Amino acid sequence: MEVARLVRSFMVVGLVGTIIHLTSAFVSPIVPLFIIGLLYLLMQIPGGPGPERTPPLFDEQALGLGLGYGVAAVQGGRPYMEDMHQVVSFSGGSNGIGGAGATHTGGNGNNTAVHSMTAEAMGLINFFAVYDGHGGKLAAQYVHKHLVTRIVHSLEQNIAVGEAHPPDDGSQEQVLHKSIREGFLQADEAFIRGAAKLGLSDGSTAIAAVLQRNGVLTVANVGDSRCALVCKDG
Repeated sequence: MEVARLVRSFMVVGLVGTIIHLTSAFVSPIVPLFIIGLLYLLMQIPGGPGPERTPPLFDEQALGLGLGYGVAAVQGGRPYMEDMHQVVSFSGGSNGIGGAGATHTGGNGNNTAVHSMTAEAMGLINFFAVYDGHGGKLAAQYVHKHLVTRIVHSLEQNIAVGEAHPPDDGSQEQVLHKSIREGFLQADEAFIRGAAKLGLSDGSTAIAAVLQRNGVLTVANVGDSRCALVCKDG
Protein backbone atom coordinates (compact mmCIF):
# COMPACT_ATOMS: atom_id res chain seq x y z
CA MET A 1 0.00 0.00 0.00
CA GLU A 2 1.07 3.62 -0.41
CA VAL A 3 1.43 4.15 3.34
CA ALA A 4 3.71 1.14 3.68
CA ARG A 5 5.89 2.37 0.81
CA LEU A 6 6.12 5.85 2.36
CA VAL A 7 7.19 4.41 5.71
CA ARG A 8 9.84 2.27 4.05
CA SER A 9 11.10 5.32 2.13
CA PHE A 10 11.73 7.19 5.39
CA MET A 11 13.44 4.12 6.84
CA VAL A 12 15.68 3.80 3.79
CA VAL A 13 16.65 7.48 3.93
CA GLY A 14 17.63 7.14 7.58
CA LEU A 15 19.51 3.90 6.97
CA VAL A 16 21.37 5.33 3.99
CA GLY A 17 22.45 8.36 5.97
CA THR A 18 23.78 6.13 8.75
CA ILE A 19 25.66 3.90 6.31
CA ILE A 20 27.32 6.85 4.59
CA HIS A 21 28.31 8.36 7.93
CA LEU A 22 29.83 5.12 9.25
CA THR A 23 31.60 3.89 6.14
CA SER A 24 32.79 6.97 4.27
CA ALA A 25 35.89 7.37 6.42
CA PHE A 26 37.02 3.73 6.10
CA VAL A 27 36.07 2.30 2.71
CA SER A 28 35.81 3.37 -0.90
CA PRO A 29 32.94 5.74 -1.72
CA ILE A 30 31.71 3.11 -4.18
CA VAL A 31 30.54 0.81 -1.36
CA PRO A 32 27.94 3.23 0.08
CA LEU A 33 26.71 3.94 -3.45
CA PHE A 34 26.31 0.20 -4.10
CA ILE A 35 24.37 -0.23 -0.85
CA ILE A 36 22.16 2.76 -1.68
CA GLY A 37 21.31 1.22 -5.07
CA LEU A 38 20.48 -2.12 -3.45
CA LEU A 39 18.22 -0.49 -0.89
CA TYR A 40 16.47 1.47 -3.62
CA LEU A 41 15.67 -1.75 -5.47
CA LEU A 42 14.35 -3.33 -2.27
CA MET A 43 12.18 -0.28 -1.68
CA GLN A 44 10.41 -0.90 -4.99
CA ILE A 45 9.05 -4.25 -3.79
CA PRO A 46 5.36 -3.68 -3.00
CA GLY A 47 4.45 -3.86 0.68
CA GLY A 48 0.90 -4.93 -0.06
CA PRO A 49 -1.78 -4.80 -2.72
CA GLY A 50 -1.74 -1.66 -4.78
CA PRO A 51 -4.73 0.50 -5.69
CA GLU A 52 -7.46 -1.26 -7.60
CA ARG A 53 -10.02 0.12 -10.01
CA THR A 54 -13.59 -1.16 -10.01
CA PRO A 55 -15.61 -0.31 -13.14
CA PRO A 56 -18.77 1.77 -12.56
CA LEU A 57 -21.83 -0.38 -11.97
CA PHE A 58 -25.27 0.39 -13.40
CA ASP A 59 -27.61 -2.57 -13.25
CA GLU A 60 -31.29 -3.50 -13.12
CA GLN A 61 -32.66 -6.90 -12.15
CA ALA A 62 -36.09 -8.50 -11.90
CA LEU A 63 -36.86 -10.51 -8.76
CA GLY A 64 -40.23 -12.03 -9.59
CA LEU A 65 -43.66 -11.24 -8.12
CA GLY A 66 -43.52 -8.04 -10.12
CA LEU A 67 -40.55 -6.78 -8.13
CA GLY A 68 -37.23 -5.46 -9.34
CA TYR A 69 -34.34 -3.27 -8.29
CA GLY A 70 -31.65 -1.08 -9.74
CA VAL A 71 -28.19 -0.24 -8.47
CA ALA A 72 -25.55 2.34 -9.39
CA ALA A 73 -22.07 2.45 -7.88
CA VAL A 74 -18.94 4.46 -8.72
CA GLN A 75 -15.60 4.07 -6.98
CA GLY A 76 -14.54 7.69 -7.28
CA GLY A 77 -11.07 8.77 -6.16
CA ARG A 78 -10.55 6.16 -3.45
CA PRO A 79 -7.80 3.55 -4.00
CA TYR A 80 -10.36 0.80 -3.35
CA MET A 81 -14.08 0.32 -3.88
CA GLU A 82 -15.19 0.39 -0.24
CA ASP A 83 -18.95 0.16 -0.79
CA MET A 84 -21.10 -2.91 -1.44
CA HIS A 85 -24.74 -3.69 -2.10
CA GLN A 86 -26.70 -6.86 -1.40
CA VAL A 87 -29.99 -8.40 -2.45
CA VAL A 88 -31.20 -11.58 -0.74
CA SER A 89 -34.23 -13.65 -1.71
CA PHE A 90 -35.81 -15.77 1.01
CA SER A 91 -37.34 -19.13 0.28
CA GLY A 92 -38.48 -22.18 2.22
CA GLY A 93 -36.12 -25.07 2.75
CA SER A 94 -34.34 -26.79 5.57
CA ASN A 95 -34.92 -24.88 8.79
CA GLY A 96 -31.91 -22.67 9.33
CA ILE A 97 -29.33 -21.53 6.83
CA GLY A 98 -26.77 -23.79 8.44
CA GLY A 99 -28.21 -26.76 6.54
CA ALA A 100 -28.88 -25.39 3.09
CA GLY A 101 -26.60 -22.40 3.40
CA ALA A 102 -26.72 -19.25 1.35
CA THR A 103 -26.37 -20.07 -2.33
CA HIS A 104 -25.02 -17.55 -4.83
CA THR A 105 -27.28 -16.88 -7.78
CA GLY A 106 -25.19 -14.31 -9.63
CA GLY A 107 -23.94 -10.75 -9.48
CA ASN A 108 -20.58 -11.65 -7.93
CA GLY A 109 -22.32 -12.71 -4.75
CA ASN A 110 -24.42 -9.55 -4.50
CA ASN A 111 -27.56 -11.55 -5.26
CA THR A 112 -28.03 -14.54 -2.98
CA ALA A 113 -30.75 -16.89 -1.83
CA VAL A 114 -31.28 -17.92 1.77
CA HIS A 115 -33.33 -21.02 2.54
CA SER A 116 -35.13 -20.83 5.88
CA MET A 117 -38.53 -22.22 6.79
CA THR A 118 -38.78 -19.64 9.56
CA ALA A 119 -38.15 -16.71 7.21
CA GLU A 120 -40.66 -18.20 4.78
CA ALA A 121 -43.27 -18.59 7.54
CA MET A 122 -42.70 -14.95 8.54
CA GLY A 123 -43.45 -13.92 4.98
CA LEU A 124 -39.99 -12.53 4.26
CA ILE A 125 -39.41 -12.04 0.54
CA ASN A 126 -36.29 -9.94 0.08
CA PHE A 127 -33.51 -8.24 2.00
CA PHE A 128 -31.83 -5.19 0.43
CA ALA A 129 -28.75 -3.43 1.81
CA VAL A 130 -26.04 -0.92 0.98
CA TYR A 131 -22.83 -0.95 3.00
CA ASP A 132 -20.81 2.28 2.99
CA GLY A 133 -17.25 1.30 3.86
CA HIS A 134 -14.87 3.70 5.63
CA GLY A 135 -11.10 3.42 5.89
CA GLY A 136 -11.06 0.25 3.80
CA LYS A 137 -13.40 -2.38 2.39
CA LEU A 138 -13.02 -5.21 4.91
CA ALA A 139 -15.90 -4.19 7.20
CA ALA A 140 -18.31 -3.86 4.28
CA GLN A 141 -17.18 -7.25 2.98
CA TYR A 142 -17.69 -8.83 6.38
CA VAL A 143 -21.25 -7.63 6.91
CA HIS A 144 -22.06 -8.45 3.28
CA LYS A 145 -21.13 -12.05 4.05
CA HIS A 146 -22.43 -12.46 7.61
CA LEU A 147 -25.19 -9.95 8.42
CA VAL A 148 -28.13 -11.81 6.88
CA THR A 149 -26.90 -15.08 8.36
CA ARG A 150 -26.96 -13.59 11.84
CA ILE A 151 -30.36 -11.95 11.36
CA VAL A 152 -31.97 -15.21 10.22
CA HIS A 153 -30.29 -17.15 13.02
CA SER A 154 -31.63 -14.67 15.60
CA LEU A 155 -35.06 -14.83 13.98
CA GLU A 156 -35.14 -18.62 14.25
CA GLN A 157 -34.01 -18.52 17.87
CA ASN A 158 -36.55 -15.86 18.81
CA ILE A 159 -39.39 -17.72 17.09
CA ALA A 160 -38.40 -20.94 18.87
CA VAL A 161 -38.42 -19.15 22.23
CA GLY A 162 -41.74 -17.52 21.39
CA GLU A 163 -43.35 -20.87 20.70
CA ALA A 164 -42.51 -22.03 24.21
CA HIS A 165 -42.99 -18.68 25.93
CA PRO A 166 -45.12 -16.38 23.75
CA PRO A 167 -44.22 -12.69 24.09
CA ASP A 168 -46.74 -10.48 25.84
CA ASP A 169 -47.65 -8.54 22.70
CA GLY A 170 -47.74 -11.68 20.56
CA SER A 171 -46.47 -9.64 17.63
CA GLN A 172 -44.33 -11.17 14.88
CA GLU A 173 -43.40 -7.64 13.92
CA GLN A 174 -41.73 -7.17 17.29
CA VAL A 175 -39.86 -10.45 16.83
CA LEU A 176 -38.62 -9.37 13.40
CA HIS A 177 -37.45 -6.00 14.71
CA LYS A 178 -35.66 -7.67 17.61
CA SER A 179 -33.97 -10.18 15.31
CA ILE A 180 -32.74 -7.50 12.90
CA ARG A 181 -31.32 -5.47 15.75
CA GLU A 182 -29.59 -8.52 17.25
CA GLY A 183 -28.17 -9.50 13.88
CA PHE A 184 -26.66 -6.04 13.40
CA LEU A 185 -25.18 -6.01 16.91
CA GLN A 186 -23.73 -9.51 16.60
CA ALA A 187 -22.10 -8.75 13.26
CA ASP A 188 -20.71 -5.49 14.65
CA GLU A 189 -19.26 -7.14 17.75
CA ALA A 190 -17.74 -10.02 15.78
CA PHE A 191 -16.00 -7.72 13.29
CA ILE A 192 -14.70 -5.42 16.03
CA ARG A 193 -13.16 -8.38 17.86
CA GLY A 194 -11.40 -9.56 14.71
CA ALA A 195 -10.34 -6.05 13.70
CA ALA A 196 -8.83 -5.42 17.15
CA LYS A 197 -6.70 -8.57 16.87
CA LEU A 198 -5.47 -7.67 13.39
CA GLY A 199 -5.08 -3.94 13.98
CA LEU A 200 -7.62 -3.01 11.31
CA SER A 201 -9.23 0.42 11.10
CA ASP A 202 -11.93 -0.49 8.56
CA GLY A 203 -15.53 0.42 9.30
CA SER A 204 -18.89 0.60 7.56
CA THR A 205 -22.28 2.18 7.85
CA ALA A 206 -25.32 0.30 6.57
CA ILE A 207 -28.85 0.80 5.36
CA ALA A 208 -31.05 -2.28 4.99
CA ALA A 209 -34.67 -3.06 4.18
CA VAL A 210 -36.64 -6.28 4.65
CA LEU A 211 -39.71 -6.76 2.47
CA GLN A 212 -42.52 -9.08 3.58
CA ARG A 213 -45.22 -10.72 1.52
CA ASN A 214 -47.92 -8.55 3.15
CA GLY A 215 -46.23 -5.43 1.75
CA VAL A 216 -44.59 -4.32 5.00
CA LEU A 217 -41.12 -2.83 4.51
CA THR A 218 -38.89 -2.78 7.60
CA VAL A 219 -35.88 -0.45 7.38
CA ALA A 220 -32.81 -0.52 9.62
CA ASN A 221 -29.65 1.55 9.56
CA VAL A 222 -26.29 1.94 11.26
CA GLY A 223 -24.35 5.19 11.16
CA ASP A 224 -25.25 8.01 8.79
CA SER A 225 -26.72 5.87 5.98
CA ARG A 226 -30.30 6.85 5.16
CA CYS A 227 -32.97 5.88 2.67
CA ALA A 228 -35.86 7.66 0.95
CA LEU A 229 -39.22 6.11 0.11
CA VAL A 230 -40.31 7.28 -3.33
CA CYS A 231 -43.83 6.56 -4.62
CA LYS A 232 -44.60 6.12 -8.30
CA ASP A 233 -47.35 8.75 -8.13
CA GLY A 234 -45.09 11.20 -6.34
